[in-house]
Order: sequence, then C-alpha cells, then structure tokens
Amino acid sequence: MEDLTIAAPTRIKVASGERTTVTCPSCAKTVSVSAGVISRFRARDLEVTCLCGKIFHVRFDIRPETARDLRVTVIDHADQHQYTNITVKTLDNDHLSFYCKETHNFRKGHKVRILLVRKGAGPAESSKEAVVRLVRGKYIACFFTSG
Repeated sequence: MEDLTIAAPTRIKVASGERTTVTCPSCAKTVSVSAGVISRFRARDLEVTCLCGKIFHVRFDIRPETARDLRVTVIDHADQHQYTNITVKTLDNDHLSFYCKETHNFRKGHKVRILLVRKGAGPAESSKEAVVRLVRGKYIACFFTSG
C-alpha cells in the first residue's frame, strides 16, 4: 500500500545576509544556501530533490536585517577619531541616530563617515558620508549625503 502521508516541511530560520545549510533527511547530505538567493527568488517554500532521489519540503523563515546585525563605526572628519562605543537608535536609507557612550566633539554641521559592517558575515562592509544635524548631549542625529 502506498504511503499517502505528507511530511511537514523542515523549517529553517535564517537572518538576512547569512548562509544556512539544508540537510537531506534521508541521506544527510548538506548544501549551503544564501538568504540573499532565497529572497531574490522569493523562494520561501521549496520542494527539494536530493541526489539520493528523496523529495522533501523546506520552509525558510527569513528574519529581516536590523541595526543589531550591524557593527557601526562613526569617524569624525575633523579629528579622524573613530567612535565605536555607540548604541544605534534608528538607521534607514536617509539617516542614522545614535547614542555615543564616550566623550565626543560632534557639532551641528560636522562631516562624518559611517562604516556599516555586518556581524559575522565576512567582508560585507559599506561606507556612507553624513552630516551631523542634531546634538543633544550623547544623542546625535546624522543625515546621509548623496556624495
């Protein structure tokens, strides 16, 4: 008699920007898949055919990237000091606001460079130029420039 039960898909949690491993439940062969590839093809639920001939289902739960996934460094162009002891409050395409836990010399109009490095993902790094628009004690808000 034929087995008509449908197995629940294997759920794999992955953060955007990271890689995950898919393992065949039958033969235990593995393949590494990037979350970027999954997102690009909008492939959340996949039917996978292994080299051993076993067909199984995989469901990817992709967590969007947040500021917690990034290591942020602010470099003041005036004195080239790097501020790494900061807590990011907001980060989007237009601006960055953060609390600086160390003594700083930021003033409105200062030009800074923001380095964004993805934690644990290798050399994925981006750099953006910004201008300080607001300083309230340890709270600083910067807006990215187009250049």
